[in-house]
Amino acid sequence: MVNLVIMAGGEGRRLRPLTRDIPKPMVPVLDKPLLEHIIFMLAGYGFREFILTLHYRPDSVIRYFRDGSHMGVRIRYSVERRPLGTAGGVKAALPSKPDDLVIVWSGDVVASIDLEELLDFHEENGADVTMAAARVEDPTPYGMIIPSDDMRVKGYVEKPGPENAVSNLVNAGIYVIEPHVIEMIPGGRPYDFSRDLFPRLIEEGGRMYAYEVEGYWMDVGSPERYLDVNLKALAGEIPVRVDGRQVGRGIWVGGDVEIGSATLIGPTYIGRGVEVGENSVLGPGAIVGREARIGRSVKIRESVLWPGAMVEENSEVMGSIVGGRTPKHSRVFKTLFFQEP
Repeated sequence: MVNLVIMAGGEGRRLRPLTRDIPKPMVPVLDKPLLEHIIFMLAGYGFREFILTLHYRPDSVIRYFRDGSHMGVRIRYSVERRPLGTAGGVKAALPSKPDDLVIVWSGDVVASIDLEELLDFHEENGADVTMAAARVEDPTPYGMIIPSDDMRVKGYVEKPGPENAVSNLVNAGIYVIEPHVIEMIPGGRPYDFSRDLFPRLIEEGGRMYAYEVEGYWMDVGSPERYLDVNLKALAGEIPVRVDGRQVGRGIWVGGDVEIGSATLIGPTYIGRGVEVGENSVLGPGAIVGREARIGRSVKIRESVLWPGAMVEENSEVMGSIVGGRTPKHSRVFKTLFFQEP
């Protein structure tokens, strides 16, 4: 049986203060944790057994997902008391000698990828490791892949400087790994896929291949990327589950919502229990989390409001993430607000 491991212990420092109380994979996308969307997507391929590696604020993940039975899956947790790195954490979560293929998925990655094609590609090439890869304009924030014509990885540079950016193909954070490669990872100490295992595998002549993702791919490592993931999901460009009922073209509304005289412009998502004041205009691109409160004469577009967020009357919210209360009578442009307790 294939071992499926989701790395879900990331702290998400560049997303602070949003990740002050939750790990990065728990940030909401259309009012559900990103990690929940990933699990449902993988379950759609028939996977029912999941291992989650945790470190930063693990209780928030365990409380939410429990054993996974309410989602029709089974979830086991591997909690790192001290950081073991990406590869070290995966090794600790698995039997000392795994007897089958290992799929690793980064818990901060959204991708519309054909997993069956990825597995076929891995098998056809007799690969030791196959990493999903994405094309980007700037490879410097990522692990840069230097491929041969047949997509065998002949070079790999983690976060290259601009002078070394010779390829725009980057590590997408999704791996298919043969069991014997897991045995190469030293146990009980920090060890990283990108900085340690992959360069070693290339140096020793291992068969590492890159499979290019043809659909959407993004990690949520920054506020800008996180906002983009939400807007793409709302627009239907990423296959995610949307709760609520569709009341108009591209307009989704949860239960117990009070809209009154507000105007909704699709695409827009309104979570359950939201209250919207009179004469407000939501959309296009408004994503309002459950139990949020929106005052009168508010305009919101291309923005994400977290569950319980509050927007004062006469505010305008554009291109923003609102994790708490906005300043009164504010105009918000590509700014992050978060309400301190």
